[in-house]
Amino acid sequence: MLMAPRAVSHSLNAAGSPMLTHMPVPSGAPSTTVLVPKLVGLALLLLALSAASGFAVWLMFANDAGLARNFGFGAGVVAFSLAFIASFKPQLSGWLAPLYAIAGGLFAGGLSLAFEARFPGIALQTVLVCACVFATMLMLYSGGWLRATPRFRLVVYVATAGIALAYLVAIVLSLLGMPIEWLQEGSWGAVLWFGFISLTAALNLVLDFERIDNLRRKRQPDYIHWYVALGLMVTLVWLYISILRLIANLQR
Repeated sequence: MLMAPRAVSHSLNAAGSPMLTHMPVPSGAPSTTVLVPKLVGLALLLLALSAASGFAVWLMFANDAGLARNFGFGAGVVAFSLAFIASFKPQLSGWLAPLYAIAGGLFAGGLSLAFEARFPGIALQTVLVCACVFATMLMLYSGGWLRATPRFRLVVYVATAGIALAYLVAIVLSLLGMPIEWLQEGSWGAVLWFGFISLTAALNLVLDFERIDNLRRKRQPDYIHWYVALGLMVTLVWLYISILRLIANLQR
């Protein structure tokens, strides 16, 4: 039995979406070195674009949280597509990164507004938790307490791949009219699941930090700063959505 679009959306909610957390390192004529201040500046610019687009969703759909959610899912599909294109055409990152930041902001803003209507204050809570998680992971990595060893990378890759597989299985089962019952909203299964996704997204930040360190050691194509900033944004959007879903299930 085919499932209505709303059921498909519920399936996306249950599975979470790792998107393209780790795109391959681009190749090309090396002509520049990775400058951390420039990378930080681009990352902040992308964050600002995401925040502005997310705030725009709140203004446009202030009185219709349901429509905001649907709009957010549509923007999420666009964001995923842009990241997917960047993985094959990294030389276009200078254009794709700002577009992804805007689409990702619309995605996060739409879902945040939908949950804010049900759980007042959840959007601010999610932002604060994400900021704390990012700062903690950066501190642990910078201090040498958390390193991307071969075993660490294997565990994170397997966890990320498992989430992606669960995402696909959930969609297929929902299309067949067999949703995963233990991931129903508000259940302890959903809480544990989104807790696992949030933890995996946070650990992926360590791999992002390692990538930046490795890229600094050799010359790279000119577009590398945009490309790395885009990869970091993909992880941050995934982290935000995962924590948003986790807090929402804890408050049900």
